[in-house]
Formats: sequence, C-alpha cells, structure tokens
Amino acid sequence: MLIASKVIILSCRTFLLTKYITSRIGHSKFSEKRMDTGNMASNYPKSAEAVLLPIFASLAIVLLVVPFIWHWRLKNIGACSLIFYISLGNFFTFINAIIWPTEDFDSWWNGAGLCDIEAKLKWPYVTGLACATLCITRNLANVLDVDRAELSPTRASKRRKVAIDLAICFTVPVLQIALHYVIQVNRYYITVIGGCEPSYDNSWPTIVIMFMWPLVLCLITCYYASTSYLLPLLTILLSPSP
Repeated sequence: MLIASKVIILSCRTFLLTKYITSRIGHSKFSEKRMDTGNMASNYPKSAEAVLLPIFASLAIVLLVVPFIWHWRLKNIGACSLIFYISLGNFFTFINAIIWPTEDFDSWWNGAGLCDIEAKLKWPYVTGLACATLCITRNLANVLDVDRAELSPTRASKRRKVAIDLAICFTVPVLQIALHYVIQVNRYYITVIGGCEPSYDNSWPTIVIMFMWPLVLCLITCYYASTSYLLPLLTILLSPSP
C-alpha cells in the first residue's frame, strides 16, 4: 500500500509538472512521454539477484559443455541426463531473470508460449534430477557388485543398459509432463525474477503425479548408495583371513 501510494503521488506530481512546462514552454508530446518513461523506470531498479543470476547461470551452462561431451562419448546416460537437467534449470533461471527483472508489472511480457513450455517442465525437471542421480548411483552399485559384474559386456548387454538408463532418467518426467493437464488450474503464473511458474490443483492427485516422486526416487537412491558402500565392506569383513 505504501509503495502504491508513493507511485500515485509521484505520477500526480509528474503530470502536474508536465502540464506546467507544456503550458509555459510548449513541450512536444514526445518529450512528455520520454520524461514519464524515465520516471517510471527509476521506480523499479534491478536488484543484485536480477543482475547476478543470469551471469552465474550462463557461466554454469558453459562450464557443463565439456563434461557433457566427455560423458556422451562414453555413453554415460546418467551423467549426461544430470547435466541436461541442471543446464535446463540454469537456462530457465537465465532467461526469466532477464525478461522479468523488476516489479514493473505494466511493462511485463505476458509470457505466452514460453511460459506454457516452462510451466510443464518446472517440476518434471526437478524429478529428472532425482532420476539421473538414481541412475548414476544404481550403475555405481552394479559396478561394485562383484557377483553380477560383467568383465566383457556384449553389444546386447550394452544396448540393454542404455535402454534401462534412458527409462530411469526420462520415464517419470515425461509422464509428469503428459499428466500435468489433469491437475492444472491455470496456464501459469509469473513472478519477479523467477518468471514462469506452474499452477497445480490442491488435491491428492497432485501429490501422486508430481510432488511425491523426488522423495521416492531419493529413497531408492539411498538404498543403492548404501549397498554400493555396504557390499564391498561386508565382502571384506566376511572374507576368510589368510
């Protein structure tokens, strides 16, 4: 309320001052419009967050290019998926902070098209991070499992491993994108700096479709992480001493 009152008072002062100068000097409409625009811009300065977030987000995307190429050549689907999801989140941060950096709501773009896409990807990308972490941890546990490790995997086993990794990394996020229409209330919301945000219904299907999966996937990841540590330890402890 205080900010709104100040904006109204400042607008009235600007209007009266403009009318006075116009009557005395005869300013053109172009100069009047330019002065109003300058006053409105000064009321909504960019915060440090709006300036620094695009810088660090773009830097993070650039730094992840080389690791992505390296893991792609090794067909490490889990690591490639993790880099993809992280880069996607950084891209959202970068573009949203540039488009909506201040609270100047009158000059905001309505986000049509871009926000329709982002709203569908915002939470599935969080789930994707958990999926990629599960895939990496599962592969690590399989490598450390001496009883089931393959010394010379065949082409068929390699293809099967790639298919399983792709299913782990992308099945749940893709289903969330498709089922988002079931729990969608509005097309999207727009916030300052954060930009496009999804709209969900406050019901149990929202929990089942969206919110519970990162927790479930993290619990499964903890299981594989514990087995990857406990199995070698148990092997050492239970092995007969020489």
